[in-house]
Amino acid sequence: MTRILRRWLAPTLATTLLTIATPSYAQGPPSTPPTAVMALVNIKADVDRGQLLKLLPDEVRAALRLYLDRKILHWYSRGAGRGPVLILNCSTGAEAKALMDTLPLTKAGLTNHEFTPCPRTIRGPEQGDDRG
Repeated sequence: MTRILRRWLAPTLATTLLTIATPSYAQGPPSTPPTAVMALVNIKADVDRGQLLKLLPDEVRAALRLYLDRKILHWYSRGAGRGPVLILNCSTGAEAKALMDTLPLTKAGLTNHEFTPCPRTIRGPEQGDDRG
């Protein structure tokens, strides 16, 4: 009888205790509300490069202004002239779209955007960056 208890009851009891002690994620882990939006900026395929180059200095100045105003947290470039990836200080895609609609290339209809809300996992302005 003691052998049966050791062989069957102990593992069953251990499994039961572990199951009770482990949180259940039947509905998924707790979600973190989005605190940033990733914006993929895509230059349209049929864009005249001359028109693009004409507006590019204004686009850079406007993006730099948004960066200094802490609206753009980070930006990254993608190869082959596909446009940048921006991490925006917004909580919704609609807010990010409104921000991107202020840029010259968007106003001229030369870009498309894809927005993805995401939790901020990179250092943002309220965590002590060194902008002016």
